[in-house]
Amino acid sequence: MDGYWKADLHIHSTYSLCSSAPLRDIVTFAGDQLNLFSISDHDLPSPRSPYLSENYLAQFYDVKFINGMEITTQEGHLLVYNFRGDVPMYQSVHSIINQLKGKDVILIAPHPFRSTGLGELVYDLPIDAIEINAVSPKDQNQRAIQVAEEKKIALVGGSDAHDTNRIAKCHFLYSKKYPLGYKGLKAAISDRATYPKWRIR
Repeated sequence: MDGYWKADLHIHSTYSLCSSAPLRDIVTFAGDQLNLFSISDHDLPSPRSPYLSENYLAQFYDVKFINGMEITTQEGHLLVYNFRGDVPMYQSVHSIINQLKGKDVILIAPHPFRSTGLGELVYDLPIDAIEINAVSPKDQNQRAIQVAEEKKIALVGGSDAHDTNRIAKCHFLYSKKYPLGYKGLKAAISDRATYPKWRIR
């Protein structure tokens, strides 16, 4: 859409054992369909790959990449962006968030009301945004929308793609008044200026 950046920050590559999406195919698809994307594999920082380098992307596509990771906490999954360090999995979500305190990161609760989500904990956690998800049923996405409204935090859309055909099935838009990339994304999330687009199930 003119005037808006299109983003999908919840994509899994074959570095996650549950995904069949090769990294190069993800980059090709994202380069054609998105302006901003992330690889958020399970408990692994985004892979270091020439395909994800700023120079490579700028040469072939009008798309930018940010680092991401989907961390498995004791209570459920947590998406973290702009972080490449080691965060041990299976700790409490409070402990993990404390370890990230003071770092320039974005914290998003993915698919909060699925079995792997953080559930009612999202009401009390200092997260930046909550996600509606392409693989979550309608009632769970509606509950996520309600949480975002009650907490007055941003709502984003993520495909949770485990194969390339699902990338961008759920995504979000934010205004081009924000620069494309991490800093602009963080500002849009802080301003609650993100607009999910999805076919709700």
